[in-house]
Amino acid sequence: MAKEDLKPGLDPNPLAERVTLKAATAGNGEGYAVLTLAEAMGEFEKENIDVQIEVVSPASTIFALMAQNRLDLAVTAPFAGMFNQAADGSNIRFVTGGGEVAKAADAGWWQRPGGDGTTSACDLKGKSVAIQTGGEGNPLAVSLDTYLNSCELSIKDVTLVELTPPETVQALQNGAVELGSVALPFAKALKESGDAVLVAPWNKGIIGTIMGNLIEDRPEVAQAVVRAMLRTARTHLQGNYYSDPDVLTALSKIIGVEESVLKAGVPRNFDPNLAPPLDSVVPLEEFWIRVGGLLNYDKPLGVDKITDSKVLESVLR
Repeated sequence: MAKEDLKPGLDPNPLAERVTLKAATAGNGEGYAVLTLAEAMGEFEKENIDVQIEVVSPASTIFALMAQNRLDLAVTAPFAGMFNQAADGSNIRFVTGGGEVAKAADAGWWQRPGGDGTTSACDLKGKSVAIQTGGEGNPLAVSLDTYLNSCELSIKDVTLVELTPPETVQALQNGAVELGSVALPFAKALKESGDAVLVAPWNKGIIGTIMGNLIEDRPEVAQAVVRAMLRTARTHLQGNYYSDPDVLTALSKIIGVEESVLKAGVPRNFDPNLAPPLDSVVPLEEFWIRVGGLLNYDKPLGVDKITDSKVLESVLR
């Protein structure tokens, strides 16, 4: 989207006084770029905001840190712990969505082929499977369970091992796990070596921006943050954004991979309106309720307890 296509309301509107915010991501990956690239490209600076970003591990602790006022915002996926906090009255909500993964981006569940060179969910019973932080409470567990269901297995039939994407690639290559969740650029090594095969792609991302007290206590600051991220999505993360040398250099530094590796991949499809992942909330809850032992309640809370669209709507109107 060209800069001239921006709505007037998305032009920078610097806050009267300098504001410093503490923010977090669940990793360095490209899915968090609406926050990390906004900082790198100076979009927060245009709003007179200093956003200090840290990677929090394990990512599932982000929600507790925000409840303790140690974080002002974060870009993360929804974990089971967030739903439990919402049930207990927490004001933490998703205020925007993130970007969707392109189908051609080799993102999903990768499986080691058997001795005959084939792959099947039926081969995974009792085997080790690598998932990112949170285990069964990670939203990626839903797509894993769906793949296992194709052979009348469930997530309870495998042993989950929590690994980062680079660790997952290594574990798949040395046979420490039989299946793992990986996306580009990390999946490139698996694709080239043939050590694992993409068996269950992710077609949709559920990463988004969460805020707590900022929504009600300082709405003008919350709006400025969202405005900066919307500009980032629209001006720096549309189409083949790898062709922009400034964006490419910034992403290479943020993610920690060579520019050539990024350029060989497929850019993500970032929603220019950053709509919250409303349609993902109830299916996640239903899955976790069915799995058992993760949520402190047995009936879905609904989207209003997990998302709040008023900040985004106030910026886009």
